[in-house]
Amino acid sequence: MPGGSMRVQGGNAESQASAVPQGDGQRRARQGFESETDEPDETRRRVEEARRPQWTLLSRVEDVMLEGSTSRTNMKLNDFLRNHVGGRAAVDEDHNVTMEMFVQDPEMFIQNERLLRIITALLSYKELEAIYKLHCEGVFSLWQWNI
Repeated sequence: MPGGSMRVQGGNAESQASAVPQGDGQRRARQGFESETDEPDETRRRVEEARRPQWTLLSRVEDVMLEGSTSRTNMKLNDFLRNHVGGRAAVDEDHNVTMEMFVQDPEMFIQNERLLRIITALLSYKELEAIYKLHCEGVFSLWQWNI
């Protein structure tokens, strides 16, 4: 291409374009203060609101109390103990029930009083216990809780 520049693909073409400085490989810090996302506050606020669960009166109590993560109610007791107490605190397979079952009668599955006190003092356990108690009262949705 006489008189013109060639396209540069892969950085190996020989033309006038190769004379353009390519930098020294170091990135420069951005000048001035910028917000974390460079988005206007209103846009960022809308995105954050969209990420938040939108509860209604028909929302299930456990979805609200566990912030949408109901996997904890289906979690096995040994997994709960590993996550919240440590690997040493474990029960045998006969007592490795779901946390939903465990909160109904914890003494049936854990005979060690000290371990039982530790478990029942955990916020994660108290949330599950509160859900169980609400279910016993016939409260399964926010609407029923409101009555």
